Amino acid sequence: DDDDDYEGKLNLNTIAKSVRSQNYISPMKSWEVAQSNKGITVYIGSMKSELMFRFYDKAAERNRQDEIDHWVRAEAQLRDQRAKAFLQLMSQGVPIGEVAGGIFKHYLRFVKPSLTESNRSRWQTSSWWAKFIKGYEDISLWTPCDQEYNLYKCKCYVFGQAGGAIDALIELEGLDHFYQELQKTKPERNDKYQNMINVERSNRNEDNYNES
Repeated sequence: DDDDDYEGKLNLNTIAKSVRSQNYISPMKSWEVAQSNKGITVYIGSMKSELMFRFYDKAAERNRQDEIDHWVRAEAQLRDQRAKAFLQLMSQGVPIGEVAGGIFKHYLRFVKPSLTESNRSRWQTSSWWAKFIKGYEDISLWTPCDQEYNLYKCKCYVFGQAGGAIDALIELEGLDHFYQELQKTKPERNDKYQNMINVERSNRNEDNYNES
């Protein structure tokens, strides 16, 4: 599962420097920066884990530097349950580009160090990474294959179909009033939404503690 950058959003030297400085947030803790005659390759995650990220110069790999000014590939290597979850998303008709971008958005965030904030999770996302993942929906690969309703589908409905109406109400009445009205008038939560919440909470616990 990969995403190709031809526009210069990803700079391998910048990525390597950020990784060496630990200026990224991810459940994958291991990393490696390799240098060869094909340029820099950056790995985030273990080769044995179910998910690993790789960034490298695709133009150099193909010996096409004279033809292509910039071709950096951002690649997610999937194994076992993560690979099965990916195939399930494909079977649901989710475009491969959206899946790739969503995986990067969910599992990796490059950040800008802060001199005043010690909690790294509160550091701002690096502007170059924000540009790369802009427009993608967060996608977790821990969604069980037999789960009919998931976070991705929920977001597609809320933001894709109801987003305009929600935005208009918030603009007219304010976010606090909108939330208060929602709490007063929302129907009892049905099983599919509760199941989605339970699964996502479990997924995030797995992401936090099961990666190496």
